[in-house]
Amino acid sequence: MKETYWKYSLIILIIGLGILLFRQAQPFMNGILGGFTLYLLLRNPTHWLQQKMNGSLAVWLVTLGTTLFILIPLSLFSWAVIRQLSGLHFDTQSIIEPTKQVIAIIKERTGYDLFSEQTLSFVVAQASSIGQSVMSGVSDFVINLCVAIMLLFFMLSGGRAMEHYISTVLPFREENKREVLDKVQLIVRSNAIGIPLLAIIPELRNRFFGNVANMEQICSKLAEKVQLSDEHKLTFSEFGTRRRFSFNVQDAVISYLNENAHYCAGTSNCYFAMKYNMKPLGTHPHEWFMFHGAQFGYKHANYMALENWVNVYDGDLGIALSDTYTSGIFLSNISRKQAKLFDGVRCDSGDEFLFTDRLIARYRELGIDPTTKTIIFSNALDFGKALDIQEHCRGKIRCSFGIGTNLTNDTGFKPSNIVMKLTQCKMNVNQEWRECVKLSDDAGKHIGSEAEVRACLYDLRLGQQIEPLC
Repeated sequence: MKETYWKYSLIILIIGLGILLFRQAQPFMNGILGGFTLYLLLRNPTHWLQQKMNGSLAVWLVTLGTTLFILIPLSLFSWAVIRQLSGLHFDTQSIIEPTKQVIAIIKERTGYDLFSEQTLSFVVAQASSIGQSVMSGVSDFVINLCVAIMLLFFMLSGGRAMEHYISTVLPFREENKREVLDKVQLIVRSNAIGIPLLAIIPELRNRFFGNVANMEQICSKLAEKVQLSDEHKLTFSEFGTRRRFSFNVQDAVISYLNENAHYCAGTSNCYFAMKYNMKPLGTHPHEWFMFHGAQFGYKHANYMALENWVNVYDGDLGIALSDTYTSGIFLSNISRKQAKLFDGVRCDSGDEFLFTDRLIARYRELGIDPTTKTIIFSNALDFGKALDIQEHCRGKIRCSFGIGTNLTNDTGFKPSNIVMKLTQCKMNVNQEWRECVKLSDDAGKHIGSEAEVRACLYDLRLGQQIEPLC
């Protein structure tokens, strides 16, 4: 009894100290998260290396190697890009002369002198503010880089012992503790590589080209969209993380939606869902079906994927993704049991109106009332198109919309059209790598090697011409 008391007292103390340390460590959170992520990615290679040589030497080698060959090159590359941009030269005379003429015209027509003391003072103040922000950003980057390196070193040195201790205090049965830790590692690794990378690339692209979002304009457009949603009772969710203009733009958009949009059901971004106390929403990933196609064959992929999803999640996350191997194949594969168990279907490509009619017909064929089911539409939607689809669904089937780019990247600049999908998979370390394929209802958007896409099309008896993306 006494041991139990002290054990749980220690847990409470650790949690309390953890909260306190978190508050104090917020300025260094990027470095801490970066170091922790690197540790999870490198812990197994380091453990293997420790078995081949002295343990401390292995830790030093991995830390130095990561610093010299990953972190420093990335930092130097970023710095080189900044220097390159700052070193660009233009024909100043060709810029100055037209500018002088424009300034003269403005002064003549409006009486406003752009070279006045007030204007120049404002420009100087803004330049000073920008300079301070840049220097502050560089300083924060260097500090967080050092934090990441130090944390990586100490985690590689004592991470295994810390994992063992965490395992002893976790309130799970012994057989479940290892699984919990493995799942945490898997989640961190997948999230470190997937969606964050897709979210970072567009932001870096916009910074590189000097694209600056006009927040006033974004909020004005957003107000009009929210008004349309409220007037027509259009239910939607924010799905815009992967192709957002920037983190700050997405943050501002979700904040506005949370305060003003009565029919915003939630967001697919778990961080912002936590920050604004919104409901985190999502559906099946294509990767789930792609894995089953590679492992069990393309004819059985949809059926096996849905069956295993039910077994794993026991009724939760009940919106089935329809277009991994074309929606036509999905509708022919889905069983009566699965159609009853799942709350609805997600349409992510192709003609939304045609898909709606075919899905309704399939539900009726299976003896299911379509009005009890829901379609989630998420195919590059804007609110105008969503309203047309809603009108088409009215009285036939429920509908909701996952709107992404139109919310988080409606800035006047062309959004990045990027995607990341599974290319190979295997069930265990002993199995050979197997190629993965995704077909699409949209022409020219099949993903996979040409040979494997052709094999998939042949298995499914689809006589389509292919143009694989990769």
